[in-house]
Formats: sequence, structure tokens, C-alpha cells
Amino acid sequence: WNIRGLNHLLKQEEVRRFILLNKVAICGLLESRTLVGNVHKIAHRMCKNWDRATNHAFSPLGRLLVMWDPSILKFEVSLMTDLAIHVKAVLGNGFVVRLSFVYGLCDYRSRRYLWKDLIFNPHLASSVPWLILGDFNASRFPQDQLNGSARLSKAMSKFNECLKSMEVDDIRSVGRFFTWSNKRACNFAVNKELDRVLGNWEWHKHFNDSLAHF
Repeated sequence: WNIRGLNHLLKQEEVRRFILLNKVAICGLLESRTLVGNVHKIAHRMCKNWDRATNHAFSPLGRLLVMWDPSILKFEVSLMTDLAIHVKAVLGNGFVVRLSFVYGLCDYRSRRYLWKDLIFNPHLASSVPWLILGDFNASRFPQDQLNGSARLSKAMSKFNECLKSMEVDDIRSVGRFFTWSNKRACNFAVNKELDRVLGNWEWHKHFNDSLAHF
């Protein structure tokens, strides 16, 4: 969830209600914009007995905050950067999955570091289901944009090269197709699909009924 700030009490309450209503066991929040000294208090308000991991050590305003219910699953952070948190989760039945929570920067040159990071990780998840989810700030194809460029850009090509190297693909999804807008009107409006949920072959094999809802 690209929350765009967690400092406001109403935003914290919105997250808390979402978790309760949807019976969520893991929650990844992007762009928390919180100071590291406030994370415990804010997380406690939203999920009183949950554990958490944040990448404040790499990003002063905590681009990524991951919270989980330790009574439902075991969680272990395997790698953390300024743009991703990679974890191993052990479900209640003992089944192991890998999860990667991602936030790509707007500048495609800066995203090169994220692509390198993601390409490095498949060896950690080659034999287990791996799900990669977040805001990549990149489209895969020209049709992922409304009123955008009709050609395959260099940024799109680099993104697709990364996904091919990782051997992952989008899982089925419902809801909004375009998840970003420049908030302009008429011919100046541009909408893009920047948020994705991707799975490796093991994920598609074991969880072929899984669904991303945007």
C-alpha cells in the first residue's frame, strides 16, 4: 500500500480498519514518511501485537514498513535495501514462501540498482514460492499507459529484462488497471499501471488461485 504518509491519526486508523476487515496477516506500507523514533508508536496504534521491519537504516523517512502477525506466521528478513525488503515467511502449516516488498524510484537510472537487487535474489527463492509486490514506478508495455507514449521505452525494456532474468510474471488481478495518474484533465491526463504483483514458477504452481486486487 503506497500510503504516502503515516503520521496522521486518520491514516493510521484507515490502515487499522483495513487490516481488521480483510483479516490481513502481513501488511507492507510504502512511503511511510515517518521518523524512526515514531515507528514503534505508530505501528502499535495500527497493530498492537504485531512485529515489524522498516528500512529506516537505508532511508531516513522509511520508504518501506512491513508488519506481520507473529501468532499466524514466522517471519525472517533475509535482505534489506533502500528500495526493497526481502523476507522468508513460514506459514502455519510449515510451508515456506519468499516475499519481496518493493518501491522503485521515479528516475529510471536510479531503478537500475533495484533491478540488480531483484536479479540477485532468485537464488534465495529458486526452490520455493516467491512473490514480489509493490510500486515499481515503471510500466512494462505501452498499453500499460493511457495517453502516454505509444512506443516501448528504454525504461520499459530494462524492466522487462529484469523480470525475464528473475523468471517471474504477473499473477492474475482484478480492480483498477491504472494505479497512477498525473491528476490532469482531458488530453493532458496520463494514467499508468505502476503497481504489480509478480510470482515465480513455484508461486504459480502452488498458489495458482491467488489474486491481486488493486
